[in-house]
Amino acid sequence: MIRPAGGAARGHIDAAPRFDAAVTDPRLGRSTQGDYLVQIARSAEATGFTGLFVPYDPRGEESWVLATALAREAPRLRLVPEIQPGFATAVYSAKLALSFQRFFDNRLDWKLALDTTPELQRQVGDTVEGSARFDRAEEFFTITRGVWDEAVFTHHGTYFEVEAGGFFGADLSSPLPDHEIARRPAPRVFLSGTSDAELEGSRRASPTCTCSTSSTRSTSRP
Repeated sequence: MIRPAGGAARGHIDAAPRFDAAVTDPRLGRSTQGDYLVQIARSAEATGFTGLFVPYDPRGEESWVLATALAREAPRLRLVPEIQPGFATAVYSAKLALSFQRFFDNRLDWKLALDTTPELQRQVGDTVEGSARFDRAEEFFTITRGVWDEAVFTHHGTYFEVEAGGFFGADLSSPLPDHEIARRPAPRVFLSGTSDAELEGSRRASPTCTCSTSSTRSTSRP
């Protein structure tokens, strides 16, 4: 690293430049936070795990971006980023998922974050609270599967609206004339809860889910 004027002699090269935490440092014996996360993913893959959950963290790395980076580094793992239904429009979320499936061999699953506190939600600009979170999640599912599974999809809801949307042609296997992304499998969707109220909200948002009966219970939508 060349120091600016006022530092060491002009042209002096520091033997230990600093890298941002998310940038790989290829030198022997050095690593960054990004290297550490890649090491975790590769270790999980090497020891027989089939998937990796990337939790939503309002003050941390974006789970979508991190899952995409890890998918490249661990080519056999399924990635499960936890996302907020208010993160983007449901159609845009579906398109992100479709591109992920295309570039990373259909290895994406979703988990929706529906249990963050109202305070944290407001910090990221989301004011939907209480049972309305599950109402929005239900619409989110309706739209993401609608544009994926119907040639022409229209929805007018409380939280999202779509007019004549859809990614694929009438046979649902080839793209529309002005689209270039071919059809891929839709991601599975996971929901979770630790109380009866949360599980009931998850069932309402995703009616086809199945539930376990353990103390930390989860639901999944194929």
